[in-house]
Amino acid sequence: MRVKRDYKDIVAELKKTFPKNTVKFRSDNHRPYIPNQVYTDQVESATGSRWNQEIKELEINVSHRYVKSIVQVQIDVLKWYGFAVIPGDPSKEPSNINTAVDKAVNEAF
Repeated sequence: MRVKRDYKDIVAELKKTFPKNTVKFRSDNHRPYIPNQVYTDQVESATGSRWNQEIKELEINVSHRYVKSIVQVQIDVLKWYGFAVIPGDPSKEPSNINTAVDKAVNEAF
């Protein structure tokens, strides 16, 4: 039997500082980031695995080289959006679209 957690307890756990060495650095531009799995693990722990994520909208605009995603994470009813630029020429490098989709969805999450 699962114990229902209080909303304030969930929010407090979601706000906890991430463990040391969580921040990684991108290989292409050396900018810092936190891997998506770290966020997922924290949400899993805070909610007792009682949450879901749904991509509500995904827009891929090749001519303007961007991907926009709107993701709903349901613990309560909350929505966020993500945005990513498609690097290079997507018509010549279509795999860059997948990368931008992943980035937009992860940013929204």
